[in-house]
Amino acid sequence: MATTHRFVTDWTPDKFLDWAASIHEDVRLYILKILDRKQHPEKAY
Repeated sequence: MATTHRFVTDWTPDKFLDWAASIHEDVRLYILKILDRKQHPEKAY
């Protein structure tokens, strides 16, 4: 992976869910639905 794209390796579903929960529980639920729609969560990022 190119060095300019390596930051993506730190992305996880939990990271997005934690970030969303810090905004509001409804946002966390929305992000959870988006992640659940994909066979591979990475495709939802």
